[in-house]
Amino acid sequence: MAEVSHEAIYDYGTDAQHIVATGKHQCLMHCPNFQAGFAEIEVDVETGVIKVIKLVMAHDIGRAINPLTVEACLEGGAYQGLAMP
Repeated sequence: MAEVSHEAIYDYGTDAQHIVATGKHQCLMHCPNFQAGFAEIEVDVETGVIKVIKLVMAHDIGRAINPLTVEACLEGGAYQGLAMP
């Protein structure tokens, strides 16, 4: 099994090449997305520590081709925003 796995991953042969592609798309008009975010927070005035109690995000993205992926991206962006210093 180890030999087959190693060969499948690392033995490309002599004429193997990487798959490379480029592309671009130009919109005929710009349609910005609309979004809003609201946070309920607590601040310790002595230490300056901020605690997020509730975070609500609203996004108008239009038609989602893959709603689960869109939801994951929006949640990931919210978590990244919370983690910023």
